[in-house]
Amino acid sequence: MKQKLLFLFIFLNTVLGFSQEIKWHTNLEEAAALGKDTDKKVILVFSGSDWCKPCIQLKSEVLESPEFIEKANDKYIFVNIDFKRNQRGVSKETIKYNESIAEKYNSKGAFPYVVVFDKNLNILKKIDGYKGETTEVFLEKYFN
Repeated sequence: MKQKLLFLFIFLNTVLGFSQEIKWHTNLEEAAALGKDTDKKVILVFSGSDWCKPCIQLKSEVLESPEFIEKANDKYIFVNIDFKRNQRGVSKETIKYNESIAEKYNSKGAFPYVVVFDKNLNILKKIDGYKGETTEVFLEKYFN
């Protein structure tokens, strides 16, 4: 019985440890309030998840990598402002909100475009595009 419990404990720790993921928010102001409460910075990502190849690559190759999640998840609140080509199911309010955030922080319409804020929404960095950097290079270049 003890062996079974020990095995179950090890198995669950392993599965839970590797299943950590980023919680994506869709409202910058709510994320900023959470950032203030938790003393975390905010990462705002402008993407086109159903048409922008570099956006899709940035997310899958870097932002969802275990290394990035391990190093960034405890320090940042994440916001994704997604401009889908297929807007079926996207509310008019969401479209209007996304456009207002883009007008303020991404007026050139770059994709992907990443803005890093402090907890008070002061801009710390802007990252225009994804140049195929590895997670390690991306972290060192933009998050050190």
